[in-house]
Order: sequence, then C-alpha cells, then structure tokens
Amino acid sequence: MEILVTGAGGFVGGDLCRGLVADGDEVVAMWHRNEQRLKALSGLADLTGVQGDIRNPTLVADLCGGVDAVCHLAVLPPGAPGAAETNIQGTQNVVDGCCRTDVEHLVYASSMSVYDFLSPQYLPVDEAHPCQPL
Repeated sequence: MEILVTGAGGFVGGDLCRGLVADGDEVVAMWHRNEQRLKALSGLADLTGVQGDIRNPTLVADLCGGVDAVCHLAVLPPGAPGAAETNIQGTQNVVDGCCRTDVEHLVYASSMSVYDFLSPQYLPVDEAHPCQPL
C-alpha cells in the first residue's frame, strides 16, 4: 500500500513512517519545517520525502492522487504563527485532496490541544481526561 504521511517531520510522523516502511508499505513523507527528523528517515527504502505545505491545495491534491491512504498529522499548536491557516485550511486541503482522488483511507490524528495541554487537569493525560480545546 502507498501511504502519504503529512507532518512526517514531527515526532509521531517520523515514527509512523518508520513503522509503515517496516511493515512493507511505500511511504510518501511530507514535511514542512522539521528537516532534522526527516534526515533520520532518509536512508529508509520505500520512503520518498517531499517538502511542502498542506496549505498548498494543488500540491496536496497531487500527492493524494498517487496514494491509497493518507495519515494526516501536520498541525501547529494554537497560538503559533500560521496555526489557524495550517490547522483549518490545511486540513481542508487534505480532505478535499482525498475526496477528489478517491483515496481509500484517511486517518486524522488529533493533538493534545483538545485537553488544554498547557494546563491539563492531571498527568499523564488519557482518553478519559475532560476536553478543554484551546
């Protein structure tokens, strides 16, 4: 299976890419900012790195057109420069790209922001923690 991973330069995205390649999948690893983590993935067979921004609808649609599944992990924390555009418009671009190109599976991973990661009620945060989106 060929899988696009957005946010591949992040901690979770990088680990996901390694796991998918280890399972025999072909991975398109899309990253925007964190080139350091992507360099650690560069030696993996069956992994293609693409620098880009999910706010670019043409690029996202092109990448979605060649894959069976998308794991959407690209996100910026609330308050970061460009967070609203990346998290809202970027995610919309991913959803649109998947729909227009008949991607079979879209996996969207939320962030800890739904639990107010700056002031959680308790640690470690788990699925039973009350939601307090920022």
